[in-house]
Amino acid sequence: MGGKKNMMKAKYYNYQKMGHFARECTDPKKYVRLGHIGQERITRLAREGLLGSLAKVNLPACEPCMVEEARRKLFGKAKKATHPLELVHSHICGQMNVRARHGAFYFLTFIDDYSRYGSVYLLSHRSKALDCFKRFLAEDENQRKINLKVLRTDRGREYLSKQFK
Repeated sequence: MGGKKNMMKAKYYNYQKMGHFARECTDPKKYVRLGHIGQERITRLAREGLLGSLAKVNLPACEPCMVEEARRKLFGKAKKATHPLELVHSHICGQMNVRARHGAFYFLTFIDDYSRYGSVYLLSHRSKALDCFKRFLAEDENQRKINLKVLRTDRGREYLSKQFK
């Protein structure tokens, strides 16, 4: 009987086991069970009413989280193009499950980093990517009277062929 009485007065009890029963638990270690999600996400979950009293907790510095953040390498800020055709992003997508018109299973995109103007070409085979690239260059360079400087790709095999270089 004495043990049961003491458990009722505790703010939390056995928080590491499933079936934790104390509703007033405000232990910051409980966020570890949430996968070290951080204060910002805990605040968002609290606004949605999903955390109960845990929402009132300000998290202390968490050593595993700090180690992981220190280990993570940050990407530098990418330079945005300052002129049309200075940087064009390209990607080929497919093979699609359903054939498009004229038998196309793939599509190829070209997006100008400066203007965000995009071109999409339907392809029946990946090997046709070079033909579409030549057509894209002819159309855009003639229209804008500017030469393409950089083509950024995902280094897919269609871009690495000898003909593409």
